[in-house]
Amino acid sequence: MRAIFAFFESPEVDYPALQTMIKERFDDTPILLKMCERFATTMQSIDAGEVPEVDMQSMIAKSVMNMIINLGRISAARIFLAACREKFSESFMPEAVSMLMLTGLEVDRLKIVDRPWLDYQIYDRGAETTIIMMCGNSHRFGVELNSVAVWLESLQANLIYLRDYNLSLYLAGVRSIGDMEQSVARIKHDLGELGTKRLILMGSSGGVFGALNYGQKLNADLVLCFAGPTSLYAGQMEAAERPSYLKVQKMIEDGVIDEPDMRAAYEMSDTRVRYFYGAEYEFDKAQIPTLEGLPNVSIEPLADWPKHIVIAEMAQRNMLMGIFEEAVSGKS
Repeated sequence: MRAIFAFFESPEVDYPALQTMIKERFDDTPILLKMCERFATTMQSIDAGEVPEVDMQSMIAKSVMNMIINLGRISAARIFLAACREKFSESFMPEAVSMLMLTGLEVDRLKIVDRPWLDYQIYDRGAETTIIMMCGNSHRFGVELNSVAVWLESLQANLIYLRDYNLSLYLAGVRSIGDMEQSVARIKHDLGELGTKRLILMGSSGGVFGALNYGQKLNADLVLCFAGPTSLYAGQMEAAERPSYLKVQKMIEDGVIDEPDMRAAYEMSDTRVRYFYGAEYEFDKAQIPTLEGLPNVSIEPLADWPKHIVIAEMAQRNMLMGIFEEAVSGKS
């Protein structure tokens, strides 16, 4: 992805050179070769003002769709999404429809573009509010980070993106910075450089644990939790499907990292927490007792939602923009 990004940094994309690079780079990996070739031809068609031909399987189309989103090319993503839904069905990538089609915002290309290979990114927008977004174990926010940025670009807030390549729920820190103590110190320094007066942390899935933990250490004003673990004990419910919890538990047993007591931390904290989760999803329901009943915590279930990832469903239910606006304004 990094090599492909480089071609799109120029106003005019050299598509023949891009296709040559793709063939040379992915010649020994047929699936990646096919996906990247389809991506290049799709973007070339869109940039030429044509409706792209969807001559690919659904799974390839989904990968191409995510690559376009990762470029921050929102209008192109919408065009390709419409073509795919006509080709396959109206149920194709419903989360992309929710995140890209329902914002009410006219965005062609994002000004803030995520670099998926980086674990620490700062976007200084000259604001007094800073939002720190902590990805889950898939290094996404349930959806691509740029899909969330579409909703945030119009708000007066700096953005910091974090990924946990240690797969430790951020307990071992941000890899490019150091351990957790070093990571917190670096973030505090950068928040000072940004002139931050209001701090919001947002976590999705595994990033929820990191957002809660770092939110308390950074004295955040608000933590928005989009369905994820509040304790390692609750996280182990599905350890077979979520091996990172077993890895973290082993690191604790070996004395490499310490497990925080999240309830005790928030009993002593003024940081406000909003925890959103699918009311019908057992894993996330099990997270509630950790923080339930605390005066600074609001538990907010999504009725009749049986899945782990909630952010796209919240967009579908016309909840998301209001939550973000309230968070930045201080009303939340």
